[in-house]
Amino acid sequence: MPDLTVSHEFFNISASTRWDLDMIDDAYESGKIEFPIQARMMQEEVLATSGYAPKDLRLLNLLTRRDKGEFGQIHLILIFYQYNKVCEHLIKMIQTVRPDLPIHTVNGHSKDTLRKPHDDESVYLVQYEAGGVVQRT
Repeated sequence: MPDLTVSHEFFNISASTRWDLDMIDDAYESGKIEFPIQARMMQEEVLATSGYAPKDLRLLNLLTRRDKGEFGQIHLILIFYQYNKVCEHLIKMIQTVRPDLPIHTVNGHSKDTLRKPHDDESVYLVQYEAGGVVQRT
């Protein structure tokens, strides 16, 4: 079993993001948004797309450190995400910076499984819900 490095990062909500969330609350309370689920989906969209820059820098730093061998040998990276918009953003960002890096997705749209990659440089983008039900082969 290879060593496992776990990294958690917490990001503060910016003032502008807080303002956006408050505006959604106000719109719901005033009746401009009819159903609670609509307001919740709008809030999730704001949270999913806010703060890309610090999150991107964190990921790029992790890739750089892995490539330099700071974690011993090179291992694949698993990134868990919740929203499709986040996955799309991550794919574009990784392909822009490292077009040679193999990216695999595990989500409701793909039929990929968490299989042993052909190389340890792979990055897996795993949607939380889909990742909880796939079989590792």
